Amino acid sequence: EAARKAAAEEEAARKAAEEEAARAAEESRAAEAIARAEAAEAARIEARRRKADALPPEPEPGTDVSRVVVRMPDGQRLDRRWHKDTPIQTLVDWVESVDAEAGPLSLESHFPRVTYGAEDLTTSLHAAGLHPQATLYVREAESGEECGAEEEGDGDAGEGQDAS
Repeated sequence: EAARKAAAEEEAARKAAEEEAARAAEESRAAEAIARAEAAEAARIEARRRKADALPPEPEPGTDVSRVVVRMPDGQRLDRRWHKDTPIQTLVDWVESVDAEAGPLSLESHFPRVTYGAEDLTTSLHAAGLHPQATLYVREAESGEECGAEEEGDGDAGEGQDAS
């Protein structure tokens, strides 16, 4: 009887030790995941800060300057001047530098409806029909959406554009 009781206590102690080791391992994995997420967030914020630092200075108004207004999903309005030869990638960098929490995004004009995607990032504002002025809307992209551009309409000049 005493031997059976001792064996049962030994088994219970072994199970308790295994459960504690499993709990400690899970806590360690959770702490590592949190540390990785924090490091990734810090790296993302640093990358956005570098993008902001790399933006060209805002030019004075002129015939070679485009005025771009960007409406953020939260209603915030960004307004800035850019040289007409500025690539769309610079606008994306600008938006990302302003909103450090933004995930993948797409920029779109409403008239004509155009979504600017990966293949448009090297296109200048002028070539994209965004000169002398345009209003763009930021939309959080769904998976893979930021990688493509789609156009609807007849392809005429964008919102607020002149036909020259």
